[in-house]
Amino acid sequence: MTAPAPRPAASAGEPMLTIPEVAETCKLSIPSIRRAIWDGELRACKLRGQIRIKPADVAEWQASQEIAAPEVAPKRAQSIIRAPRPHKRRSRTEPPAGSFRALVPDAGADTRSGQRECREGSARQRQRLACQVPRRGRQCALPCGRPQGRRRRLRRGTQRAKRLGNVIPIKDEDPGETLEEFAKTWWNRYVIPSLTRHTQLNYASVLDVHIISAIGQVPLSQVTTETLWQLRADMTAAGTGPHAIRKSLVVIQSMLQRAVEWNRIDSNPAKLVRKPPATRARAIRALPPLEVEKIRKALLDEDQVLDAALVAALAYSGLRPGEALGLRWHDIRDRTILVERSVAFGKLKTTKTGKVRTVKLLKPLADTLETWKRTSNRNQPTDLVFPAPDGSPWNLDRVNNWRKRNFAKAVEQACLPPMRRPYDLRHSYVSLMIAEGATVVEVASQAGHSPTMSLNTYAHLFDEPDRSQTTSAADRIYAARIQLGVPEVSVLCPPQTGHEERDAGNPCKSPMGDPGLEPGTSSLSEKRSNRLS
Repeated sequence: MTAPAPRPAASAGEPMLTIPEVAETCKLSIPSIRRAIWDGELRACKLRGQIRIKPADVAEWQASQEIAAPEVAPKRAQSIIRAPRPHKRRSRTEPPAGSFRALVPDAGADTRSGQRECREGSARQRQRLACQVPRRGRQCALPCGRPQGRRRRLRRGTQRAKRLGNVIPIKDEDPGETLEEFAKTWWNRYVIPSLTRHTQLNYASVLDVHIISAIGQVPLSQVTTETLWQLRADMTAAGTGPHAIRKSLVVIQSMLQRAVEWNRIDSNPAKLVRKPPATRARAIRALPPLEVEKIRKALLDEDQVLDAALVAALAYSGLRPGEALGLRWHDIRDRTILVERSVAFGKLKTTKTGKVRTVKLLKPLADTLETWKRTSNRNQPTDLVFPAPDGSPWNLDRVNNWRKRNFAKAVEQACLPPMRRPYDLRHSYVSLMIAEGATVVEVASQAGHSPTMSLNTYAHLFDEPDRSQTTSAADRIYAARIQLGVPEVSVLCPPQTGHEERDAGNPCKSPMGDPGLEPGTSSLSEKRSNRLS
């Protein structure tokens, strides 16, 4: 390439345009103007240490290159600059209804155009370093549009300054994304694919109530341990309970840990914030069989056979409500119950721990389930034991309605203290096992959690019974039913009227000769012994 011809010097009083001004006038990019000067197509001179161009030369160059004036529709010559490529953006998918993304206001799309500005530069050029070069004694940075040779020399100077220890990073005026903006990214990238819907609802509530409203506008890079300590102090001063404070700090720690993994921040400041201990507010209260049977009697008096069987399954097998609602008839075996699925929001899923376990099937519960199987019109092996009217799993509305209407009403009719959750019925089964002399490991295996949690939850129950005298759980349940005279409804054994005698050939004759026991149908273990004999 031949060197351009020498440029005539310009007078000091003549108006001159800088390269950015020429680029704005011609509606071209700054590298295009520099390329035209280098190729000799546009005359320019270096005045007062900066390249300047006469307006007349700009007009002459526009005419020679057929570049339209600003007021006319621009027509760019292909020899000067290529047509800009359209900026491609990734298509955004709408988050599912009820997710955190739908609850949090949208932060808006990126308003920057595809064309780069010289002062901003690309993402790599924005993260530049200012170097104090000792040889020249001035600061230098890497703007866009410099020739490749100058970039190479500047990079060498920067490397030399690094070796001498004179590199000073330029602080960007833009603090970056806020905690609220990163929370949306974290929600779509981590929460929705990884966590269950129930956990998503809990996280969304914590974010909206405690986190986003307090520190959502703080830049992510400026969230420090002091910020989170102040958040905890403000929540405590506002009267927030320790459970909510702990949950909020756990959510923030999970969010910031993903920020560390995705190279948004260097460390997780939430790890250094002390969280309130996860202690139980009150000791659990296990209902004895007599009180459980009072609840079942109130349900059976209202002809709610399914509800009475569900209460028995929760209280005499230790299943969680979702696990009981996910049982199929082929899971009810001769001596155990196979627990391998659960129900949540009307759908079948794995258990809470993701593990399969077996639970001991007590004889009174086996009789109750056998009675319900004969009464129900959905008794095929693959049918749900406790289905909705259409045979599908219970959805959230049906679970809440059953808890508030049927279960709460039965507890009230039994003259018992109000029970907030049917979940607490599973503690009755654990207390029956402990009374039989079960160890902590056996209790944990039946309840479906770790031995440590079993000891922390049921420590006061382990200290209560006399280990030298164990009591059978089945005997205690049968004794409670005899005392209350609980009527069991069965197809083979309709309720008796008056004082009718039960002869020896009557299949509804109670095996213990008492009318208040289980249904007149034979139990599963009795059927098994009859088949073997």
